[in-house]
Amino acid sequence: MRSFLPIYLVLLLLVRCEEKQEIHPPEPLLDGSTYLNILIDLKLFNAMVQSTDTLIINASMRQQIFDHYGIPEQVFLNNHSYYQSFPEQQQVRLDSAIKIVEFQLDSIRQSSEPLRQTGN
Repeated sequence: MRSFLPIYLVLLLLVRCEEKQEIHPPEPLLDGSTYLNILIDLKLFNAMVQSTDTLIINASMRQQIFDHYGIPEQVFLNNHSYYQSFPEQQQVRLDSAIKIVEFQLDSIRQSSEPLRQTGN
């Protein structure tokens, strides 16, 4: 019986470690569409930062995204962590965000194409 005690304790420890921890939503919890809109705006902002060398882009412009939605950046980060704790649903949201960002970037590129052709 004594030889089974260490095995039992190891198994008990493994089972306890595998139990899912309950994930609590942050306060305030952003609804999915608001979260997605902020995520899209941030992705567009990051794309703008990476693709331009003529615009002066600073942290205050990023802050304007959070100001527009009336939340501090930390609220978004807390919500982002929460939503990422559900990988399947988060992947769907990210796929949707990528499609929207790609569409918006294509629209921006197409609208700036006539300017390049005329030399303005």
